[in-house]
Parts: sequence; C-alpha cells; structure tokens
Amino acid sequence: MPMVFTCGGCKKKLRIPDTLVGKPVKCPGCARKLNTTPKPTVPANTAAVTSAQVKATPKPSESKPEAAPKKPAAAAKKAVIENAPPAAASKKHPAAKSTAPAGKSSKPTPAPSSPASHPSGKRGGMGKFLLKAIGGAVAVIGAVAVVIFAIWYFMPEPEVGILTGTVTFDGVPVASAKLEFIGADDRKLASFSEVCNLEGIYATKGSGEGRPIGKYKVLISKQVKADGQQVPLSAQSGKDGNFVNLLPPHYNDASTTDLTAVIAAGDNEPNNFELKSQP
Repeated sequence: MPMVFTCGGCKKKLRIPDTLVGKPVKCPGCARKLNTTPKPTVPANTAAVTSAQVKATPKPSESKPEAAPKKPAAAAKKAVIENAPPAAASKKHPAAKSTAPAGKSSKPTPAPSSPASHPSGKRGGMGKFLLKAIGGAVAVIGAVAVVIFAIWYFMPEPEVGILTGTVTFDGVPVASAKLEFIGADDRKLASFSEVCNLEGIYATKGSGEGRPIGKYKVLISKQVKADGQQVPLSAQSGKDGNFVNLLPPHYNDASTTDLTAVIAAGDNEPNNFELKSQP
C-alpha cells in the first residue's frame, strides 16, 4: 500500500509506492532526496518511553533502510505530487502536470502562443507584405528594362554615309572653316558640325562610320579673334560678337543660305562648296 511522506525542502506531500519505501527518492518538485524509511509506531498499550529509551532510539535519518527486493524497472510506479500549486496544474493546459519518473525533476511545458495573440504578429505580417510588394516592383522594373534593352538591341541602326569636299572662298581654300549640317527633310535628322583641315577639306565621318543619310541645309563660317588668331571649334557660335566671321554672313544664316548637301549610304562623290564675296 502506498505511503505518504512530506518533503523536507518544499513541504510537498508525496505518495510513495510500497516498492520504493525504504529507498532514497528524489522529490520531483525540488529535487531533494527524501528518506522513505517509515517511522516506528508505538502501540497504545505500551508504557511510556523513558528519556533514555528515546535517546537510544535511532532517528529515521540515521537508520539505514533495509534493501527491498529488486523488481523490473517497468514495474516501478511514478510518484504523484499531491496539493500541487496552480502553476503545476493549469486549468487551460491540464497536460502541464508533472509526469516525470521518481528521482527526476520536470518542468511544465509552456503552452504555444498563437501568432495572433503575439505582439509582434502584426509587425511580422506587415513585413511580409512589404517584402512581397518590393519583390513585385523589382520584377516589373526588371521586365521593363529587358523590353527596352531588346528594343534597343534589335532596332536597326540608321544608314550612314561619308561626304567629303572642299570649302573655298573666291577660289581660295578656307582652312579651319566650320560647317553646320541641319536636317532639311521630314526625317527629323539631327544637326551636326564638321571642321575643315588646313587645306579646306571636310569629311562627314563623325565617329568614323559616317553621318545619317538624308538632305541637309549647310551653314559655313570662318571665325577668328579680333587679332586674327584662330578660334577653336568648341568656342565658335556664329553669333558671338567676340569673334569676327571672315565669310559673308548670309552663308551662316539658315534663312538666307543656299548651301545644301545630300548624304547617301556609303561613300559619296565629293561635294565642294564654292563661296564668293559677291553674290
């Protein structure tokens, strides 16, 4: 028959099976070793015990428990905690009661918290939403970039050609003359500039392959400083009063010039510009 013993550490009452009586048992609550040797009982008809007999009576902690017959481990029963505090037996989670075998301490398993009740649940959901939104935006931008690259890569390049010739003024080559080609047809050609070499020869090579084909209106000027020094092409503006144009001004005006040029694909026949001081 099981016997009830009180733990000297946590004061909990433990029901010990008769198979474990007399053996040291560890309290499942505080892990303190408990002496399960039963205290001797005195019959009611026994005479009063003298002080000498009391002193001679060994204390339970000093007496050695008798060895109980060994039985298979499967037959050993578990110690059950009586009068357990509310923390050990929760109403919401009755499975939190200690079911650890005797001699080992057990801790109640905490109940899993739901994401909705957790304070960071909303923040976590918002973070996932933002990540999905950012990922979608990146995917769209990437798709647009791929389409633009494909259009640029497969778009046929405009045909180009190289036009050459000589610029002369009253039969004399104009060194370092500036030529400005302005698109004159419906193809919306971009304007570009070229400059003659010291022999008055120009070439519409651009980066080397040529300029877009089409019909152009041509403006020609020869600007120098007041003292006659040459002006770099990057500094020439045609209408800048700081420089002097040595050529008649109507050759450098889009509304009055009669100079034109047509650039065909590939190499072209020379197109010379013969300027005159008198119309």
